[in-house]
Amino acid sequence: MRVKRQSNDKFVVWILDKGTFSWEKVDNIGDFALFVSYYSSVCYRAKDHLNLKSNCVYFIDSYSNLCAFNLENRTKELVEALEPAHAHGHPEPHAVRRRPEGQRYMWLLPSLR
Repeated sequence: MRVKRQSNDKFVVWILDKGTFSWEKVDNIGDFALFVSYYSSVCYRAKDHLNLKSNCVYFIDSYSNLCAFNLENRTKELVEALEPAHAHGHPEPHAVRRRPEGQRYMWLLPSLR
């Protein structure tokens, strides 16, 4: 899968057609939830994780909110408002490493199975 952020709240996804070796733009990734950030992108089956919605791209918006972009409806939904790390006494992320503003988070999905 390839994903591109078109604007602050919109995404485009392509899937590789293994027969033609070409990228095809899609508006449906089925039962998958795709998490994107500056550092990494990961994909999970939504049915394996109770709170994930299928066919969504999860991302952090410019207001530090966790959001889900539904590929089929092309709509953004607020999942949860997040507090920046510096609100808890941690240094501003850009003071530690240089990276684009608004990209302060990495995706982690712990499993206790």
